[in-house]
Amino acid sequence: MGVTKREKILLSIIQKSPGLSKLRLVKLTFLISLQLRKNKRFLYSFVPYKYGPFSFQLYHDLYRLEQAGLVTQYDTSVKLVSPSSINIDGLVSEIIESHIDKFRGWSDSELVRYVYENYPEYTNYESIINGTREPADPCIVTIGYEGRTIDEFLNEMITQGVDIVLDVRKNAFSRKFGFSKSKLLEHLGRFGIEYRHIPELGIDSASRRNLKSYDDYQMLFIEYEKELKSQWDTLIQMKQMSDSKRIALLCFERDHHYCHRGVIAKQLEKLGAQVIHI
Repeated sequence: MGVTKREKILLSIIQKSPGLSKLRLVKLTFLISLQLRKNKRFLYSFVPYKYGPFSFQLYHDLYRLEQAGLVTQYDTSVKLVSPSSINIDGLVSEIIESHIDKFRGWSDSELVRYVYENYPEYTNYESIINGTREPADPCIVTIGYEGRTIDEFLNEMITQGVDIVLDVRKNAFSRKFGFSKSKLLEHLGRFGIEYRHIPELGIDSASRRNLKSYDDYQMLFIEYEKELKSQWDTLIQMKQMSDSKRIALLCFERDHHYCHRGVIAKQLEKLGAQVIHI
C-alpha cells in the first residue's frame, strides 16, 4: 500500500508526539491543519462532532496505516510501530513541532477546553442533530464530491442547512472513502441528514465513456434531457420536497456544467424550484 502525502504528515505527528491519545491526536491535527491552511497547504477538514472538531478521513487514514503495519491502535491511543525517516515539507515539519511544543505540558482536557473556547463553531453538534439551529430557507442545492473529502462534503451540507441529500448517480459506489451509498447513509445520518439514492435519474456508465470536451458532455445531456421526460413524476416530487426543505442533489463532477445534475436542476427550475449550485 502506498502512503499518501497526508498520511506521511499524520505519521510525523504521531512520531513527534509519542504515546499520545486519539483525542489528543485529533485536536492537535485540527490545530495543525488550520495553520497549514493559512500557509496554502491542506491536511484535513473537520466537522463539529461529539467532542468538538472531528475528521472521519483522519480515522480512515489511521486504519489504512494500521493495515500497512505502520501504526498500532488501541482503544484510546495510537503509536508508531517503529521509528522511521518520514520525508515531509520543511514548513509542515516546523508547524507540527511548534504545535507539539506549545501544548506539550497540557493535559488532554486542557487541550480540549482550549479548542472549545477558541473554535466554538465546532462545538454545536447537539444543536445540529436536535434541530435547534436556525433553519435554512427551502431550496435545492447541487454539489459534486470531486476534489472533496468526506469531511469537506459533510461540512458543506451542515453549513448549507441541508435536510435531505438526493444521490442522482446511477450506481452509488465510489472508490473514494465515504462516498459509497452505505457510508453516505451512515455519515449523513450522524448529523440528522436524510439520504436517498435515486438511480433512475442516473446515466449509465457506458454512455459516459470517451467524454473529453465540453461539447461531448453537452451532446450527452441533450439525449439525457429527452430521457428525463419519463421521470416527470420524480421531478415533481423533488420540487414539492424543496418547497418545505433544503434538498441537495449529489453527483461526482465538481462543475455542474459537466454533470447531469445540472440538467436535472434546469428542469426543477422550470417547475418553479429555487436552485443554488455549490
